[in-house]
Amino acid sequence: MFENMQDVRVERDVSMASLTTFRAGGHAAYAVYPSTPEAWGAIIAAAKKENIPFAVLGNGSNVLATDEDFAGILIITTDMRDVRVEETCVYAQAGASLSAVAVTAMKAGLAGLEFSYGIPGTVGGAIFMNAGAYDGEMQFAVKQSRYLDEDGQVRVLEKEEHAFGYRDSYYQHHFGMIIDCILQLKPGNPEEIKAKMDDFMCRRKSKQPLMHPSAGSTFRRPYKGYASQMVDECALKGFRVGGAAVSEMHAGFIINDREGSVADIVAVIQSVQKKVFAEKGVMLEREVRMLHEIILNGIFNKNIP
Repeated sequence: MFENMQDVRVERDVSMASLTTFRAGGHAAYAVYPSTPEAWGAIIAAAKKENIPFAVLGNGSNVLATDEDFAGILIITTDMRDVRVEETCVYAQAGASLSAVAVTAMKAGLAGLEFSYGIPGTVGGAIFMNAGAYDGEMQFAVKQSRYLDEDGQVRVLEKEEHAFGYRDSYYQHHFGMIIDCILQLKPGNPEEIKAKMDDFMCRRKSKQPLMHPSAGSTFRRPYKGYASQMVDECALKGFRVGGAAVSEMHAGFIINDREGSVADIVAVIQSVQKKVFAEKGVMLEREVRMLHEIILNGIFNKNIP
């Protein structure tokens, strides 16, 4: 189906564990890597013509796959990773590493992305989620983004049109596949910017279980308090189902430290939600997204734990 397309790299029968940072899951029928928006549009057209489900992944750092095989297409953005500096702005394609973009900005003496250094995602995923840390968020930097609509046509969102909120954006409520963006930054001292980035990285390494597969923070911040604190107060650190567990190092992380299954990870998530609700009266909401929630030509189902 895709072998004769230009600017598309194709893999068949691909382990979804290799495409997601949880390192769990069955196989996908196709993983396709477009290197241009035109190629991406052609993939969408082919998938729709053949009625084949598809989903978009960057680094897979906030997605939990399924143990069952996925008879569809995973469109992987990481071959679209161009980054360049344009005065006080940085242009970045969706598949560019967020950390790499932060380093590019630092070397150009541009401040505003220090918070993102060490976040293991792509620019597209970061905009989709309005990724943030250490009092910084993507919404403060995004000037414009471009996306492909349902017909594979390029559309543009300007700054305010992104409707950013806490771990939320326009893209979570409308069909749109981010292809690139312009980030508006501020002039700064490269040495000071680097020092701030290094400080954030040291904090991450000292407090987060980066040595184990995970998807970062598993739960969204509740309306009051902090998810990790609630999990800790419910004595859930170290709670385990099969190969998955609540991290002893950071209660907000669920890790896959013993080659667990997706079912193991889901069981830990649900058990944590159940106990925190029973003891705190708060239902923790997942920040991690499930594969069936990101299938773009299927039915979105968000009414799951």
